[in-house]
Amino acid sequence: MFKKLKRSLYNIVLESSQLFISVLAFVVGFNAFFINPDRAVYKLLPSWAFDMWAWSMMAGGVLIFLGIVALSREIERAGVAAIIGAATVYVIAMTTFHFFTIPDFSVWGALILSMLLRYWALGKDLPPFDSRW
Repeated sequence: MFKKLKRSLYNIVLESSQLFISVLAFVVGFNAFFINPDRAVYKLLPSWAFDMWAWSMMAGGVLIFLGIVALSREIERAGVAAIIGAATVYVIAMTTFHFFTIPDFSVWGALILSMLLRYWALGKDLPPFDSRW
């Protein structure tokens, strides 16, 4: 048990940037759905698409977090897929309704690209960063 805890803590440190993205995704979805659902971009989406987007961001963040802590690539990969879908919906909505700036588009596009690369990497049997663990 101690070894599993040690591996989890090591993985948390090693994957700290992914943990940051997971918390950020959860906060974005939570804020959109529960705290500030009246922002202009959110109003452009049909209610079902908005609900799907917000819940996908929250679920993706939680699944990535759980996957990293539980050392499960499958769980983390499911969270990454949820965030890819949600971010793609957001970019399509921004583009369709001409409601974006270059920084917005760049950030969301970079998120989609980085999540696609992460999804691919999690599907491969890559060697661990440090085989001593």
